[in-house]
Amino acid sequence: EGRHHTTLPGYGLHEVFGVRQKNAEPASEHSYSVVQGVTRASEQAAVRSGITELVDGSGFFASQPVDPSGGLGQVEIMATEDLPYFAKGRKAYGALVKETFFVDGADVLATYADGEPAVTRHAYGDGQAILIGSYVGLLHQRKNLTTNADLLAGLVEHAVRLERPSTVGDGRVRVDLLTHEDEALLIVRNLEQRPVTASVTVPGLSAGSFSEVFGGEAVETTAAGDGAVLTVTLHPDEVRVYRG
Repeated sequence: EGRHHTTLPGYGLHEVFGVRQKNAEPASEHSYSVVQGVTRASEQAAVRSGITELVDGSGFFASQPVDPSGGLGQVEIMATEDLPYFAKGRKAYGALVKETFFVDGADVLATYADGEPAVTRHAYGDGQAILIGSYVGLLHQRKNLTTNADLLAGLVEHAVRLERPSTVGDGRVRVDLLTHEDEALLIVRNLEQRPVTASVTVPGLSAGSFSEVFGGEAVETTAAGDGAVLTVTLHPDEVRVYRG
């Protein structure tokens, strides 16, 4: 059973987020024509060179610029204050929709190119309510925009301090900890295409001896604060699983 609300977001959520919807429009500032019969290589060349009319052997052409977002639309979002992993002035990109807001008590963390609020934060109860006026995660998932991932991670870190594994080394390493009663599985993965050595600190992990599930290699962890630390050397793309 649907309901009509004169204030958006509805159901009183405008009080949670501290904003009201102002406008909602497509993300793209340009109209793009459908390109048929044009090879992917030609399309990429057109985007790089800024060509607004593209013709291939089949005679099909685009009378407008080729859409670099792949039909999702794209709108610029710029941080207006420093966030973890995302400095003031850095840009991310939203897709599909550009929603703007009337601000009723929320803090503006990022704006669109025209200065309208794009990302807001509002304290509510014991928590923080963050609202993003476009689909930031979609472009990261479809186009691997790491700048969007940094924005999302920065917003989470900005709102709440999470205890999670940290690494110090010469490359990117992913760390996951699974626990059940007194047992722990520690999964480390090299995200680089080269060997990496890293010191890994894991909150909640007990100091002691761990063995690698597949190769049997033993590793010792030492106490560090409320967790433990270990050093690993990984081959390119290597994954190791330690049980202890």
